[in-house]
Amino acid sequence: MNSKLNPISVNQAACWYARLRAPDCSAAERHAFQQWLETNPAHEQAYEAVVRAADRVTKQAQIDPRLQALAARALEKPAATPAEKSEDDKSEGKTAEKKGGFTTALRTHWRSAAALLISAGAATLVATKAVQSPAGANPMATYANNENRERQIKLNDGSILYLDVGAEVSVAMSPGERHLELAKGRAYFEVAHDKQRPFSVTAAGTRTVALGTRFEVSLQAQEVSVSLAEGSVAVTDATTDAVDGAAREKWREVLTPGQQLQIHADHDQRERKQIDASAIASWSKGRLIFNGMPLNKVLDEINRYASIKVHLGDAELANIPIGGNFVAGADSSEFVETLAAVVPLRSVRTGANEIVLFQRYESNTH
Repeated sequence: MNSKLNPISVNQAACWYARLRAPDCSAAERHAFQQWLETNPAHEQAYEAVVRAADRVTKQAQIDPRLQALAARALEKPAATPAEKSEDDKSEGKTAEKKGGFTTALRTHWRSAAALLISAGAATLVATKAVQSPAGANPMATYANNENRERQIKLNDGSILYLDVGAEVSVAMSPGERHLELAKGRAYFEVAHDKQRPFSVTAAGTRTVALGTRFEVSLQAQEVSVSLAEGSVAVTDATTDAVDGAAREKWREVLTPGQQLQIHADHDQRERKQIDASAIASWSKGRLIFNGMPLNKVLDEINRYASIKVHLGDAELANIPIGGNFVAGADSSEFVETLAAVVPLRSVRTGANEIVLFQRYESNTH
């Protein structure tokens, strides 16, 4: 895949590149890196680009005295002379023999410093082909929601970002663009109008662009859905041509209010459908509005915010259409009682924090 690299992913990759090579990098941090890497295919592409760029610049540093001096200053140690470097190599060779032949690419102090400098700056610059933020840009920020309710964030351009439970978004603002990356979960955007700075959201290789509008982007298991409440958005895959490096669009979908675009993980299958525009933003206001949604999907929404989870004990109940307006995070028991009044089912409390629903047969009523 030749998905276009974005500055948020590359900057994160550069930070990980540096941290993983630090002597005090812990096992927990390495595990966190693997989780970050697996969250989004774009992360792996960005990290590979940083590694390639770092390798090129590191090789250059081996023959460039200016880079060697810069690295030495970073370590607060003078650059080694050729004779000293030779002695260092011999010393490290003996140490490697004692460790059973284990060697490292960072054999000297200046190489170690160079790797850190590269990861923080030069590698990012090379990998993104100078896509770093222009002068005056605000630094990248990452927001996550680990609570049992929606989280509201006001961005410095006046836009409002709503994060659903478990969602994570990175934001990079510059004079030329407003760029966000959804790493997981669901987010709703109320975009402040600014025709000079496009507002874009990337998620799993897709890119949604708007100037001033209200829309939702959801990322679950590498499948993306974009729902439009107001205005207009364009959704593309924005890939990079392998020959000339120019941006290419393999597909492009423009949505109108009340439309939702569902994009499968491979992008080959896309489905557009009409939905209730008023329901798109309901969760961001603390309400859950259902208009014929299958019961299994309704329970997914209810369980996002509920401390007592509700599950299906009979698969036959899954596709029963449900309509209604509920408070997000309200008592699940009350929801089940309301549901049982109109749907032939019975509930069983299987634990302090779980209710299971079964079909109600005639014999269950006696």
